[in-house]
Amino acid sequence: MEKNTIKRRLPETYNSGRAIKVPSSYLNLIKQIREQDGKMETLRRAIRYKEENKLKEMGDLISRWRHIAQQLVVELQQKFSEVDNFFEEEDTKCNQDKPLKQLLQKLHIDPALVHYSEESDELLME
Repeated sequence: MEKNTIKRRLPETYNSGRAIKVPSSYLNLIKQIREQDGKMETLRRAIRYKEENKLKEMGDLISRWRHIAQQLVVELQQKFSEVDNFFEEEDTKCNQDKPLKQLLQKLHIDPALVHYSEESDELLME
C-alpha cells in the first residue's frame, strides 16, 4: 500500500479490495486537527490548574479574613467590656455568662463565620 492511501472497507457489492488514494492535503488536515486537539487539551489542563489555584487562593484569603475578623471581635469585646451596660439589654440576658456570644449577637455576626465555640465561649484560632 502506498504512503498516501487508506484501505477502506466498502459494502460487498462495491468491495474490489483496492486501496483508495487519499490526497496529501486530506492527510495534512488530519495531522493539523490532531495537533490542534493536543493544543486544546493543553489549554484545558492549564485552565483546570488555574481554577484549582484560584480555589486555593480563595481558601487562603478566607482564612486571612477570618483571622482578622477574630482579632477585631476580641478587640471590640475588650473595648465594649469597658462601657457600662453595653451587654445589659433584655434580649441578651440569657447569655450573660457568655460575653463573646452576646457581642456576636449584638453585632449580628454569624458565630460560625468567625469559628466561635459556644462550649468554651472563645474563638477557635486557626
